[in-house]
Amino acid sequence: MVRMLGRLGGHLGRKGDGEPGVTVLWRGWTSLYETVETLRAHKHVLSPRDSS
Repeated sequence: MVRMLGRLGGHLGRKGDGEPGVTVLWRGWTSLYETVETLRAHKHVLSPRDSS
């Protein structure tokens, strides 16, 4: 999970790079959060509306 968030935050994950740091993890978390919120918004917009 840490490496996945690191990749989202821009960590390259090469052999000698070490583990992603706090800043990169924060960027990854922010990117994931924004993606989830965007998908929720699209789902809300595209969902059928009540006609009542």
